[in-house]
Amino acid sequence: MPAQAPGAFHSAPAGFLRNLARRLLGELGFRLAGFEEVDPGVVHNNRLFRLRAADGREAMAKLYLRDGRHRMEREYDTLGFLGRRGLRTFPVPLARSGEHYYAVYSLEAGENRPAAQWTTAQAEAAARVCVELDRIRPEDADIPLRTAFPAGFSHEEGLDRVRGRLGLFAEYAGGLSGGEGVPPEVRDLCASADPVAEVEVLLAAFTRGISATQREARVPEQQWRLDVGDYAPHNVLIRPAGHADGPLCVLDLEYAGWDDPVAMCALFATADQSLDLPRPHLDALLRAFQDGVGLLEAERARMERVMTLLHIARCAIHLQLLVPELIEKKRFASPTLAVSAHRRNQIAKFHCRVGIARAAVERLTYPARTHQTRELACPGFASICCNETIMYSAPTGPGHSVGVNAGYVGSGAVASGQRVRSEPATRSHHAASLSNVPARWADATNVSMIETSCRRRER
Repeated sequence: MPAQAPGAFHSAPAGFLRNLARRLLGELGFRLAGFEEVDPGVVHNNRLFRLRAADGREAMAKLYLRDGRHRMEREYDTLGFLGRRGLRTFPVPLARSGEHYYAVYSLEAGENRPAAQWTTAQAEAAARVCVELDRIRPEDADIPLRTAFPAGFSHEEGLDRVRGRLGLFAEYAGGLSGGEGVPPEVRDLCASADPVAEVEVLLAAFTRGISATQREARVPEQQWRLDVGDYAPHNVLIRPAGHADGPLCVLDLEYAGWDDPVAMCALFATADQSLDLPRPHLDALLRAFQDGVGLLEAERARMERVMTLLHIARCAIHLQLLVPELIEKKRFASPTLAVSAHRRNQIAKFHCRVGIARAAVERLTYPARTHQTRELACPGFASICCNETIMYSAPTGPGHSVGVNAGYVGSGAVASGQRVRSEPATRSHHAASLSNVPARWADATNVSMIETSCRRRER
């Protein structure tokens, strides 16, 4: 992990530093001799510090964002419980301070790898973590544990949360006057289409064919299972071969708690950082989990619907992260956050995820139908063969492109049969995310947007 120089601690709160040094020495005999602030490589919520003792021991301190989500309590309590259960797939909690809102954990060996570099065996190991936690029942907990953030025990709860996120963005966008203070990225987004309406169309399609009773059916408490919260490749360390505690170490349990029994694996499969996971590896992950917990066919179908709703929820999350108050929260751990770049990134991800969600909804509605791509005459877009479909890609640099294939995306140099990742740098690129959507989704607005994008690229 990239890290700042030891002097980086000067920007941390003085009270935190004094309390940390005192607590480390008094509770752990750990005389603080060195430290450095760690950058995990992604925009994050909390501040991380690598600690070194005079005797050579090392540990990690995590200074948490205070926002009412009980981040420290969730992570520390859950890790303590799992440790008492004998699970070694997680860091060990060592000390904490409620006053200064930090905790100290064991420093774990391992390497964080992007999903494109994972192996099938590692994907299956990630599934086994979910299977391992599936064996733990609510009555097994020796301390009270919260529900996960945000847990969803019915489709209706999931729908409500998506609409709550949409409401935050709609309120923000509706309050913009259209003057010079409007961020250009948000202005262009709203001028091109109605993003909230796009997500509402997906929600309407998601609920088509299921009854109100099915939407409202709630997972009974005795069937709840632990979910680590933000389970994704960027929160997993690949341990050295032959490590005594297993192949993986799972980090960042600040959203952990009880959840739908399929939620943890579904969250991994649909996370932004998992979109680069090769499809055979994704299939292996889902198969290992579903076989490992003995999901019946009906339960597997319900899991597919849960994953589809998570794809739609990601669309709303990307819109929500354009709201200034939520951007400001990111400055706690990333004070130099480039806000314009952040907005462009979230908008690009929104467009990409809309295409993924549309394909996922299509699979729910017509599960037996082979997906066809709509071949549009778009100058500047190269058509490449990828798995069983044709994918359109838009060049973003020498030898690279963006594109979407059957609702799953990847990255890399363009070559026949190779997956590429859709992370468009500009609004025009999101035409690529529409090219793989079944024809019924490509309404006049979308086709016009694609054509406009292509004309812009020609110029």
